[in-house]
Amino acid sequence: MTSELHQIKRIFDSFQMPLSKEWLESCIEWCKQDNLPTNYSIKHLQNMIYEQWLLLDLRDVEIPSLPEGLNSEKKYTLTGVFYLQVLQVIDISKPKLWQIQRIRNKVGKNTEVEKDFGKRVLQLTLTDGVQEVEAMEFKAVACLNINSPPGTKLKIIGPVMVRNGRIMLEPAHVKVIKQSSQVISIFMLR
Repeated sequence: MTSELHQIKRIFDSFQMPLSKEWLESCIEWCKQDNLPTNYSIKHLQNMIYEQWLLLDLRDVEIPSLPEGLNSEKKYTLTGVFYLQVLQVIDISKPKLWQIQRIRNKVGKNTEVEKDFGKRVLQLTLTDGVQEVEAMEFKAVACLNINSPPGTKLKIIGPVMVRNGRIMLEPAHVKVIKQSSQVISIFMLR
C-alpha cells in the first residue's frame, strides 16, 4: 500500500467511513491524472476523494456496514456510526396524490393538496451499499426533508432504536452530509 493510500485510508477509517481499497486506489489515480495540481498536499487529495465519495453510489462498491438482517429485527439498538445513502424519501403523513402532484409541480386550485395535513412523518429507504433498510422519523429531524435527493449521504450516530426492521430517527442521531455543490469538509463535522 502506498504511503498516500495508507494515509488517506487511515483518515477515512478514523471517521468510520468504509472505503474499499480498490475504490480508493482508483480514486487516487483519477485525482492524480488531471484533477490535482502537481504540488498537491494530502489535505487537497483527501478533500477531492471526499467529494468523489459524496457523488458515489454506495451500491457500486458494496461494502456492508449495517448488521446483517437488520430489516428483520423486531427490537434492536444500532450502535456505532454508519454512513448511509438515501434511495427514497416519502412523507407518510400525506396522501400519495399530494406527493405525486407536488413532485410533478401540478398543484391545482380546488384540490385537496392545499390542505394542511398536520405534522410530517418522513420514511426513508436507505442503503449501506449492500442492504436496504427503512428509516422513519421517530421525532422530527430538521435536517431531513421531502426534497432530499437520492444519493444524499447521512451519518447515523448510535445508539439508535430499530423497531420492526425500521431505524427510528431522532435529531441527535442524524446528520446530512452535504452534496458536492455545498461541500462542508467532513473533517469539520467531527
